[in-house]
This record gives sequence, C-alpha cells and structure tokens, in this order.
Amino acid sequence: MNWKIEFLPEAKKDLYSLDNSVRKRILSAIAKLEKDPIKYGEPLGKKQGIDLVGLYKITPADGYRVIYLVQKKQITVIIISLGKREKGKAYKSAAQRIEEYRHLTNIELKKLSSLLEKK
Repeated sequence: MNWKIEFLPEAKKDLYSLDNSVRKRILSAIAKLEKDPIKYGEPLGKKQGIDLVGLYKITPADGYRVIYLVQKKQITVIIISLGKREKGKAYKSAAQRIEEYRHLTNIELKKLSSLLEKK
C-alpha cells in the first residue's frame, strides 16, 4: 500500500526556496514516506516549547527537517513544514501553520453552523 503525499501550499514554497541539491535530497526522503511514514519518521512531542504532538519528522539533509502529519484513515501524509533546524525554524513554522489552519477551520465551522441554524 502506498501513502499519498500532499503539501500545504506554504510547504511547497519552503521546498522551492531551497538550493536544488538540498531539494533533491529532501524529495528523495519524502518519497520514502509513501511506503511507511510512521516507521520511517520520528514522532514529535513538545519541541523547544512548541507542542507538536501527533506530528512526525524526518531529517533528510544535515540541519534540515521535514515536519508532517499522518492521516491514517485517508492514507495520506501532509507535509506541513520543511527547512532548517537552526533556531527551531521548521518547528515554529509548523506550529504557526497548524494554528492558522485550525483558525480557518473554526471560522468555516461557525459559518456552516449559522447556515444550519437558519433552516
């Protein structure tokens, strides 16, 4: 069984902002996630004061991290953030992106609830 790999739009931007040689190494490592993202990656917890419980990381190149979410029911891996480890950049951007998506989801749920109440 192969897992589907998806990227947040921001993670795609991260990827294409990297040097070509680093990008190739990262894409090669991400391709391995298609086989078994849980076995291949390392679970995260609280990292540098940031709660990343439920996420995983791989270290495809020296100093670089790829942070991702495994959705078992959908057989999907969502790449949330990738970049340098220094100063926790990859971890901080992952936490920020998750928070932004939670906020947007809550707004959409409130709109939907409001529409349902009107019926």
